[in-house]
Amino acid sequence: MEWLSFALTFVVMGLARSTLVALVHQRQPKPFTERQLFVLNLHGNASSDDATLALTRYDVSVAGFANRTGHWHAFPGYQHRIPAPSTLLPFGDSYQDLIGGLENVPSLRLDHAAWQHAVHVLSAATGNGDDVEELKRALATLKVTTSETTRLKPIRKAVFAGLTIAAEHLPYIEHWYIICSEIHRAEKNGGVWDGPFTELLRERANIHSMEEALHIVHATVNCTMEDLLAAPDHVKLCSLLRRQNMHVGTWAQSEYESGHKKQLHASSAIHASFVPLASAFYPNAIGAH
Repeated sequence: MEWLSFALTFVVMGLARSTLVALVHQRQPKPFTERQLFVLNLHGNASSDDATLALTRYDVSVAGFANRTGHWHAFPGYQHRIPAPSTLLPFGDSYQDLIGGLENVPSLRLDHAAWQHAVHVLSAATGNGDDVEELKRALATLKVTTSETTRLKPIRKAVFAGLTIAAEHLPYIEHWYIICSEIHRAEKNGGVWDGPFTELLRERANIHSMEEALHIVHATVNCTMEDLLAAPDHVKLCSLLRRQNMHVGTWAQSEYESGHKKQLHASSAIHASFVPLASAFYPNAIGAH
């Protein structure tokens, strides 16, 4: 019986090791695949001013950028999503890291000249001897004009008009995930606006109902906060035009999978959900795939 006990010990140890290996693999960052990112090709005034911005498909966060040579720079936390080799940026993607706090977003110029300058800065970035503060401000400018403009109607309206962001709209940026969570929860509960964060939204963002929330967000994630924290990669970004069954994430992936890597222009209503830069404001400045 000793040999049987000895054999069982090895079996148990083997199973334990297999379980541990499986758990480790589950916790390893997922390797880069293009489907995880939505890539914008940015073109500035000068012929050499070319940069590429990478945004996550699930919430349109800026993950990193490539300069004019095609070399990638990744925000911390996104380096495993960005093609290697890449340079890890020495600062994070929050407004606190980029411009000293969300309260400084209204100081960002968002007109055509500012946007073109931001593209120039990214295009020229090398990771060696760059003006870090200028690079941070350029990334903040592009974060507002891509991510926030896709997510929120008031920000979209301001950017299209070339205006700065109003201070009263900052809570929408700060609490966009929570707004999405409560919209999703209310939709599942027959429109009842009584989720765990509705009081916070009333106090901090002056949002009192699902109807008010829908007037603010332009795109939302299809989950609650609990779902988002548990598995962000499985979240889909949905245009609020979904009343017409228009799911932005699904559209973008089908475009990629069908091999259509042609330039898409902001005159397209669907494309404008991902690239919210009015064609009249940024003529011929953006391509996407």
